[in-house]
Amino acid sequence: MSGHLDDYPLDTARREIRLLTIVPALSSKARIKCSLQVASLDAFPRYEAISYVWGDIQEKQDILLDGRTVQVPTNVRRILQRLRHRMQRRVIWIDYVCIDQENVAEKNTQVPLMSAIYANATSVLAIISLDNLSDNATDAIDWMKTADMEKGKWKEACRRVNCILSQISMRYERRLAVSLRNVVSFYVNFLFAEYWTRMWTFQEYQSSQGKPPICICGDVEFPAPDESAFGSVFVSVFRRFRKMSSKAEERGRRPQLRNHYKEIERLTIKFHNTLSKVNYMWVSDRQEFFVQDLLRQTSGRKCQNPKDKIYALYGLLPSLREAYPPDYNKSLSQVIFETAKYILNKEHGGLSMLDIFCLREDRLENISIPSWVPDLTATSLVSTGTLGRHSSRFGIAYKIRETVPGRYLEITEDHSVLCLSGRPIGKCRPVFQFASDVKSVLAQIMGVIQMHGYGCHVWNNVWEPENIPLRFVQGCCVFSNHDDAEFDRSTLGSLRTIFETLDMTHQDADTVLETFAEAGFEFLRDLVPRLYNIEVFTIHHMSSVSFGFSEQSVKKDDQVFVNVSQFNMPFVLRHGCGTDYNRGQVYHKLVGFAYVDGICPRTVESNPYLDYMCTVPHEELLLK
Repeated sequence: MSGHLDDYPLDTARREIRLLTIVPALSSKARIKCSLQVASLDAFPRYEAISYVWGDIQEKQDILLDGRTVQVPTNVRRILQRLRHRMQRRVIWIDYVCIDQENVAEKNTQVPLMSAIYANATSVLAIISLDNLSDNATDAIDWMKTADMEKGKWKEACRRVNCILSQISMRYERRLAVSLRNVVSFYVNFLFAEYWTRMWTFQEYQSSQGKPPICICGDVEFPAPDESAFGSVFVSVFRRFRKMSSKAEERGRRPQLRNHYKEIERLTIKFHNTLSKVNYMWVSDRQEFFVQDLLRQTSGRKCQNPKDKIYALYGLLPSLREAYPPDYNKSLSQVIFETAKYILNKEHGGLSMLDIFCLREDRLENISIPSWVPDLTATSLVSTGTLGRHSSRFGIAYKIRETVPGRYLEITEDHSVLCLSGRPIGKCRPVFQFASDVKSVLAQIMGVIQMHGYGCHVWNNVWEPENIPLRFVQGCCVFSNHDDAEFDRSTLGSLRTIFETLDMTHQDADTVLETFAEAGFEFLRDLVPRLYNIEVFTIHHMSSVSFGFSEQSVKKDDQVFVNVSQFNMPFVLRHGCGTDYNRGQVYHKLVGFAYVDGICPRTVESNPYLDYMCTVPHEELLLK
């Protein structure tokens, strides 16, 4: 493929791109024949831009390109076949064919043109799916059009339909129920299509200028819906379904439809839950986008090259693209660091990225990039939890937050060091690491609850040791986002009793979990896996000792800081990473964040440990 493109060199000064012409064919089974030509975007050529998913690039099929046989991914060939006209040539831009994917220099010049390529196209064709998404997609399109009716007409239409519904026969009710199922099935499959999981399609979908993209779903095509269209469809379908279902129950003579209605209800709930999670809306009014916002919106999307988690947004972030032009020769660390520097310099509250994104796995070893720079290319945000921020999981009590003397923050000119202020509440001593299987984790929890076994003496100096079992279980719940689980002494007693009667040695994990579930501890099925490999450690400050949990590998003498500038979660830092001789201070590296017993507002109120921590003075610290 790439060798063939050598015959079509591009002049970067003229903003040239390659366009693909699909030769028409009367038969859908005819061989795919295409031709390439070079055009300048400045000449405003007419073409359609294709937004799609590559699919499995290892699975390829032949097409004829300028008389030569070349191989393209099966999905690309299917798209060309779907778009081919019977009598008329069709000119398109499709990245797999029009960009030399193996030529880094070419990609570096074509990626900055992506937004212009899609914005200047006569149409953007979003290939949501090449297969039909329901038995009758026409029903779904008709409902969408109906949802756009004026309010008065819509209410009148609903009134008439309701009158008819009270009189229709079983056969017609079944037909309408089938139609409702097709509508909901179509939109559920639409929202769950692989198209919405890919990184590049986000920018491509949003880059259509003047009119929405054309969504292609199997045999049907329609303009991309906005949020109101989807919302109206959901409301109207759900109301219609509820009325039909209740009428069927009242009559008592239509049990044949009950299973049908249950399926509609299941799909409707799935549709509703998905509606707020997927970025499928096309925004007609161009607006200023912020890097952090787009990175959060696309955090669940995937791409083959992790650098594209950032580069695939350049079309919507022209100022970032100009500050740091795309260069696939750069290391991933450099791309992430440059983006982090841009966020700090240009966006209000830029440092909050530490609270939002996952930490980099190489933050302690990779000296080319500061440890505090998060992984902006991760396909998730906060890793273990389902909440959006680290501070939502590890937040500290207001009593200790209100004693902050002032938010102190400086950044060195090269952005390598953050000069912060924080309250050091102690040094760490590892106790144990949770195992990575159900029975072993439960055994470790049991050991703390019953205060027996190897290493139990490490808890002797922790504040109020008689309450450690209860606080430990509460901490496990908070750490794993199960803080809604009510745990008191009575509940703890029930849990201890189950542990004492269980045969942990001979029973399998499912049987053990089922025993807990029958006793009211169903949430342990989800909680236990979230504790896999979590570090448990004690925190020592003078004579005060507490304990904590962290997802990161905590070592002896790592320090825990709270009230670190604007952040509402405890930091675990590793000192001795060099010295700033001008300041006479030692550099720290960011190990991670932690849950600390005694200062979490969701597990305790006032206590001696919290009172003491409020008296610990703040220090300046250098985070590198």
